[in-house]
Amino acid sequence: MTRQGDYPRWVLTIAEVLREVFAVDGVIVGVPVEGRAAPLFPLGLAGLLDSARNAGACSLLRAGYARDLGHIEDDARNALVCVALTDARDFEQEDSIELRADGEPACHLAVVVERALQRGSGSIDLEAIWRHRGRTDRLTWRCALKDHSIARSVDAAAARLADLVGHIARRVGGQTSEVPRVGSSPVPDMPLAAARGGNLGRALRHMAHRLTAHDQWAFRVYQNLVPDHLWPTAGSQFIDFVPPIDKIWADPFVARDGDLLWVFFEEDSIKSPKGCIVCVSIDASGHCSEPVVVLEDSSHLSYPQVFKCDGKWYMLPESGARGDLVLYRARKFPFEWEPVADLLQQVRLADATLHRNHAGWWLTASGVGQSGGSVCDESPYDMRLYDTLHVYHSSALTSGWQPMSLNPLRVDAATSRPAGPWFQWQGQWIRPVQDCRGRYGRAVHLLAVESISMQGINERLLATLGGGGRTNCVHTYSRVGGDLAIDWNVWRFRSDLFRSRVDPAFEFHRHDAVKSRRDDSAVERAARPWRRL
Repeated sequence: MTRQGDYPRWVLTIAEVLREVFAVDGVIVGVPVEGRAAPLFPLGLAGLLDSARNAGACSLLRAGYARDLGHIEDDARNALVCVALTDARDFEQEDSIELRADGEPACHLAVVVERALQRGSGSIDLEAIWRHRGRTDRLTWRCALKDHSIARSVDAAAARLADLVGHIARRVGGQTSEVPRVGSSPVPDMPLAAARGGNLGRALRHMAHRLTAHDQWAFRVYQNLVPDHLWPTAGSQFIDFVPPIDKIWADPFVARDGDLLWVFFEEDSIKSPKGCIVCVSIDASGHCSEPVVVLEDSSHLSYPQVFKCDGKWYMLPESGARGDLVLYRARKFPFEWEPVADLLQQVRLADATLHRNHAGWWLTASGVGQSGGSVCDESPYDMRLYDTLHVYHSSALTSGWQPMSLNPLRVDAATSRPAGPWFQWQGQWIRPVQDCRGRYGRAVHLLAVESISMQGINERLLATLGGGGRTNCVHTYSRVGGDLAIDWNVWRFRSDLFRSRVDPAFEFHRHDAVKSRRDDSAVERAARPWRRL
């Protein structure tokens, strides 16, 4: 666990958040301190800490500010707000936020994370219990873990606890007793990471893969699928696109123009990652053109959602590293594009996806949201890119975009990050999402959207697409009409001497009430060689 002196850094972050919101002293009860029990940390002293010097936190202990349990209740009653990292059910504090991790007091966070990884879970539930003016409200976030690293998972979960406190405090501090209500996850909490070998075994396998192989993405394209089927029937024709050994091809989006199907995707170099947008064409006979770069920037570009609106072609690529979201319009489809609107500025969003209905335009994305007003996660892995859903709305495509007042609308590692464009199936809208429990893009869930408004989004789980056999994971399901593109990930040996380009396998399962037909719930293996361009 990352520490600043004797205190975990996330505890100091919570202190800073509460001082910012309430502008007066409060207390944090149950702070885990290195080497000794210190259940109380006065927030008023947080401003005295110099974040660049660990000696600041140590001096608090020497000054006697970490108090014993006998003083907790008296000090808590005199504070405007009390944050409890231990069991606070018996506290008589009027305004308190109790934090729990998988049902345990948050002071045991490191132990809870390790247990979750040991049982093969790729996420943990972080719960805030807000007691205010005689009522109790609860808010639960299901945050992502890294299945090969306990330390990174603990730091990520700790950063999310600080975010959770900030999310509540900024909305209820001195203004209202209502905690923002978030619907439960439509995906059940089921372990997806294999626990064989335990944490050490997974870490060693991960290290061995990194030393001997590349984590490489490729994609497959189907044409003219049966409209009522979510997954291709047996014998459906497809083309596999596998990049050279030193590249990655991912995030495929399909766009049909006349007799040609165009596929836009991210091309990235394994040696120096900076993605650009590439496209290929496929005719009715299955003949493919050579890949052509159609959009490149000084920063990383990926996830090119291409769509037609009012007779014009548009593209919305991810540019989170640049801190904005820019919409492009085709000057000459599909090879020439020009920026037409800055939809959002000062944001860090991943896989932003546009959708239009009778109420206007909607944009769903995962990430930090407005980067200027959020708690920073300084760890190498900001898990908000994988488990935090933000929704924006506008009446027009190119202007007027506003965030939902309840953003982040959901924190759920299984359903937050988009995995492709919305599409219609049997009269309902389907939203593909990534399951990022344990690792990035472990599987794709298809969620049937029952309603979306400024009050939230209601969805139910319809189907799941995952990797089978040696296919590690799948993280894009891009469907337009009868055309479908999916991508997958495999470990590919650096030298490729062992013919690591094996045929991929996929597992597709329906979760709705209708019994799955054999072709709609099956393990499918490629019946023809990979196509290498």
